[in-house]
Amino acid sequence: MANTTLLTQKVPRHAYFREAGAGILRGQTLFDQLLWAELNRDAYQQLFDDFDGNTITTSLVDDRYTLKNDTGAVTMAAGKAVLASTASDDKYAGFTGGDLAWKGNRNCMMQVKAAPTAITKSKFEIGFTGIVAGNAGCVNAIDDPTWTAAEDTVIFCFDTDGSVDVWQAMAYNSAAPKKRVLYTSGTAAAGTSAEHDTFTDTGAAFVTNSLAGQRLTCTLAGHPVTSAVVLSNNATVLTLPAGDTNLRGGWDNGIPGDESAYVIANAPAALTIPVAAQYNTYTIKIEGTTALFYINGIQVAKIPAAVSAATVGLTPWLFAQARGDGAVNAILSVDYLWLLQSRSATA
Repeated sequence: MANTTLLTQKVPRHAYFREAGAGILRGQTLFDQLLWAELNRDAYQQLFDDFDGNTITTSLVDDRYTLKNDTGAVTMAAGKAVLASTASDDKYAGFTGGDLAWKGNRNCMMQVKAAPTAITKSKFEIGFTGIVAGNAGCVNAIDDPTWTAAEDTVIFCFDTDGSVDVWQAMAYNSAAPKKRVLYTSGTAAAGTSAEHDTFTDTGAAFVTNSLAGQRLTCTLAGHPVTSAVVLSNNATVLTLPAGDTNLRGGWDNGIPGDESAYVIANAPAALTIPVAAQYNTYTIKIEGTTALFYINGIQVAKIPAAVSAATVGLTPWLFAQARGDGAVNAILSVDYLWLLQSRSATA
């Protein structure tokens, strides 16, 4: 492996602040920046919890977290917060932070290292929400999203009640609910139209417009790998930028053939499909009103106008919920929670 250490790494986007940018111009390394951020309390506000403390058993613990559960529980075990539902459909356990202290105009960031279990019949939510009291889950239905309240919410969500069992990036304010399906794949039943602006899979069950703005990549033996951006979709047809009978429309490398295998993804499958008991880091950075989503430091989605205003106060949100008949316990083990933002408004 190359000599890539804290002394040579670039500052990752989700840890980037105006002060860090000034440091880069001065020739400082990532190690210098992290040390400076740790020491310079006048510039940064942060909260880091390794969950070595007491079990969250009451509605409010040390003004830091607010418990939200019905028959589930949030316990501390081996330096982890373990959110565990009971084995009954829609039962849940979760918690929020103690106040609405985190804001986009301060470039707030939330990162957790977490591992889900029982992923065949579960829902998990990780991110920010705009209500300290919490909800019985922020998202009621992931395919055509309905939300429990109108507060600003920006989360990673995984829900086996949906049509695609992958992490999805989601944002809601009363004016503009949005989501990004991070990965889906299949085989087309038919290629493009004569104008090369549609792509059809009669065996699919896409949710209307859930794939808009994402890139469709196609492969077929004897054809070059090619891709195009999805403008809109219904249950079976993806609409692409229009061309004509002699042009390739929005395809970047020729027209795909019938029966092409396709992938629609913002990130590799390995990042977007959770594996039981496998830990990954999930990061959400809000710059003004735009939300940036990362898994293991790789940007997997960007949602503009994710919150209604840069000054909206947010709190961290972690949630596990059992799903479906014969449900088993939904468990989310959280190794740590890290929150960071500038002390003064920067956006």
